[in-house]
Order: sequence, then structure tokens, then C-alpha cells
Amino acid sequence: MSSTLHSLKDLTDSSRCVGKRVGKSAVPSPQMVSPGIMAAMERSILNDVTDESKKLHKLGYYHGLRPRADCEALLKNVGDFLLRSRVMIDHTTKRRTFELIISVYSGVRREHLSLYYDKKTMHWDLNIYRRKRHKHSIVEGRASRFLHLSDMIAYYQANPILNSVKLTNPIRRPDWIITAGCLKYDDQKDELGRGNFAVVIKGYIERRDKPPLQVAVKKLPEERIDDERTERENACNALFKEAHLMNKFHHPNVITFYGVCCDLPPVMVVTELCAGGSLESHLVKTGDAISNGERLLFITEAARGMNYLQRKNCIHRDLASRNCLIAANGVVKISDFGLSKMVEATAKITDDTVPKNLPLRWMAPETINRQPKFSSKSDVWGFCVMIYEVFNNGIKPWNSDDDYRKIGHAIRNGKMPEPPKRTPAEMLDLMKSCWQMDPEKRPNFCDILKEVREMSKKNPKLAYPVAKECTTSKIPGVIRIEPKEEELEKSLMEQPPINTLSSDDLKRSSSVTNTNTTTTTTTTTSEDLEHKCTPKNKNKRSRH
Repeated sequence: MSSTLHSLKDLTDSSRCVGKRVGKSAVPSPQMVSPGIMAAMERSILNDVTDESKKLHKLGYYHGLRPRADCEALLKNVGDFLLRSRVMIDHTTKRRTFELIISVYSGVRREHLSLYYDKKTMHWDLNIYRRKRHKHSIVEGRASRFLHLSDMIAYYQANPILNSVKLTNPIRRPDWIITAGCLKYDDQKDELGRGNFAVVIKGYIERRDKPPLQVAVKKLPEERIDDERTERENACNALFKEAHLMNKFHHPNVITFYGVCCDLPPVMVVTELCAGGSLESHLVKTGDAISNGERLLFITEAARGMNYLQRKNCIHRDLASRNCLIAANGVVKISDFGLSKMVEATAKITDDTVPKNLPLRWMAPETINRQPKFSSKSDVWGFCVMIYEVFNNGIKPWNSDDDYRKIGHAIRNGKMPEPPKRTPAEMLDLMKSCWQMDPEKRPNFCDILKEVREMSKKNPKLAYPVAKECTTSKIPGVIRIEPKEEELEKSLMEQPPINTLSSDDLKRSSSVTNTNTTTTTTTTTSEDLEHKCTPKNKNKRSRH
């Protein structure tokens, strides 16, 4: 056995769903390993392909259904390798095939070698060699079939898998990939919301020595899983993009990200469960009982979250009261970072038509065209529309008008509706500045935060209420905390970056982002998640 082999024990030690912090230094060091020990270790895991699909997550280098582009970004040195999977669907029979792939860097390009499992002989093989044998071609080297997947990996660590390349360095999956066995949910009973892009379900994660943790699970709707391959992959990639973004953010007014479950289909993004539901829903249900002081508190907390995101060079693009959630402590949090769907939809905009799946009423003038210019200043415009909702009991502008061409024309010309009558005079000036046609003349979120804080201090009618007087305290499962003055003051000191990236810049830097986030770890208390291998529709208010 070559001394370059890495211990599979190091890569299969998964006593928790989410492991310790992993950086480059955490990659297992080479050591001698007996093939018999490795085979025995995984024999119970890999006896047949059905068990394989359920238990692959025990392999630390198995990255599940992670997108190909993501995986390629991880393979930097010759011999770097990982194991991933994809789902193939026969659209005639609707039969789904679970395919395993070894991705390895040859020094010239990233190679993706699919594996074949023969149920009759119960052996593993590389498809490229199986096809050669079928054609009675000469197969380079030994390249025999293997009873266990671990035998195959061990063999190609010692012998070339392709040309002269060996599987030298297994790439460990990042902490934020959660295993399916930890996640429990009932998609028939616990659905929280549904859209064209994803469905959100209430679930929980099992934890070691602690009660289960309630979470929100976002996944592709069942009908999307059977989409054409390109559409399905685009939807899956969008979930991963959202996860990459959320993994960077840690702020009391931004929803907490726990991880992605992708070892088995469907891919799921797991976040904290906000017991109070959406801000939009609370505004609609509670109506006039909400004081202007509490409304200003909602706006302040949302501004805190957006100021943080602006400093992180994040452009939300879909800011609205429906995407602000009320946490169990009563605090408003920014959510829904599924950004790519809007970029695709804007490509269909013409002077005469606007796609109905766009959140048109919240979009800035410069974004309503075929080459939209998203920026933090377009988020400011959308934030102002959210202010309109807050003082209008959750009712969106142009609520009774479904003429999207007419609405789009009005926004392009800066003809926004009159603010609700209960809107304070001080807020009218802020809204006017946020709805300026020139994006550069709009305030940034730090400025907005300062202004709303001053409103609360100077006008007794706009003073933030104490926790017990907040209407959010009456929501089942919500216990409102007292607004922390020191945290609000600290937010005022947080200045935005000098150069905020545009949406085009973010596109160009996406490959770098994907690479960096693989070594970024969440600060949530996920180390105590317990590892286990055992794996209705409420109408959402219109977003148009």
C-alpha cells in the first residue's frame, strides 16, 4: 500500500451532522491504511446501490448533489478529488437514476468520471472502463471491478485512475452540508408556503443531548424535480447560490442559516424557523391595532438588517414585507435570498410586456428593462415600497390593479402612489428621497437607519414601544424582547463600503465566492447536531 493513501476513517468519522471547523490544515494527513480495514469499515454502507444512496453521507469527501461548477472550484491541485452525485430522469418513464461521479483534477482540466453499479454481480466499476470491456477494447492497467466503493477509491489512490493521475487528496465537504438523516419533516402537514420556485416546510433537526431544533426547510416542489434537466439544474443551482450567500451572514436582523441538505434529492436549504411568520401577514391580520411606534420599530430592524447586507456587498433584489420574517424573539429579520430567478425573468422584459413572475411593484425604475441595473440603491427603492406596506397594513401599492404594463410605466416615470394617510410627516420626506429617479441621489441604508432612529427619539408618538406593548408579543410562539438601545446605536456606527458591488460585479465574482465559502463556517451552534442515517399548502399572498 502506497504511503500516499489517506485514511478513509478520517473521512468517515461523522459523529455529528455538521463537523468541526475545517480549513486547508484540516485535510487528513497521509498514512498507511489496510485495504481490509477500509472495506470492513464501509461494507455495511455500500453493500448495494440502494443502501449507498442512503448512507453515502458517511464519506467525508461525498458532496452530494452539489453543482458541478461548485465542485470544480474546489479541485485546485493535481489529484484533488471528491465524490458527488446527480439525478437523471427518463421523461418517458419518469424513472429516476441516481448517478455517482468521481471528480478529479488532472492538472489540465477537471475530469468527471461516472460510476456503474452492477446489481447482478454487486460490483462497482468506472463507466469508461465498463464501456471498453463491453466493446472488447484493451483496458489500461488493472482497472478491475470492485466489490466495495472503498476498494475502488483505495485502488485509484495507489494506481492511476486516468492517464497518470491518482486520487491523491480527498476534498472534505464543508460544514454547512447537513445530512438527510438529521432532518425530519412532514411535507403533507407542515407546509408553510409555496411559490413557483420553492416550497417551505416546517421541520426539525435532531441534536445530540438537546431537544430537536425547529427549522424552516426550503426545497424544490415535487413538480420541479421532474422538470427538464436544464430547468431542474438551474433551480437547484439557485438554491445553492442562496446558501452560499446566507452562509456569509451573521446578524440579529438577518435570518440564521443552518446549512444545505444535498446528499439525497431533493436539495434543501435549512434556516431558522421564524415563529411569527411574515411581516406582511402580521400587518394584514393585526391592522390598525399596530401603533406607529411599533411600525417604526419594524422599519428600524429591517433597516439594520439591510445596512448589514449592504456592508457585506449583498444586493437583495426582492425586498418586501413578505420577505421580512418575525423571529421567536419578535425581531424582524431579512430573508429570502433566492436572487437568480429575478435575473432570468428580467431578460424577458420589453417596452410592452413585463413577466408576471416579477415582483414589479417593489422594483426600481432602472431594474425594469432587459438589462437591469441592480444595486444597493435599487434595494433602497424596494425598502421604501416596504415602508408603504408597513403603514398600509400590509396592502401593496396598486393593490387593485393587475395591469402590469401600466404599473411598469408608472414606476419607470417615477409616479409612485401617495403614501397611506397614517404615514408620519417625517417619514414622507424619507420616502421621497428613497424614490428619487437617480439612484445616486437616494440615501444608503446607514443614512436611512439614522433618520428612523431620530424620528423615534424626537417624536413621542413614534417612540418604540416596550416589549409587552408590542402586537408581536401576542403571536403564538413569539416572546418579544426589549429593543436594545446599545445595539441600535452600534448599527449607526456601521458605515457601508466605499464601493458597493453592482449585480454585474457579483456575477463576475461568483466563482471566487463559491471557492471561498467552502472554508467558511457558520457560527450557529450546529456542532451538537446528532448524526443519524435514518432518513398544507397555505396560499401565499401575491408578490406582483
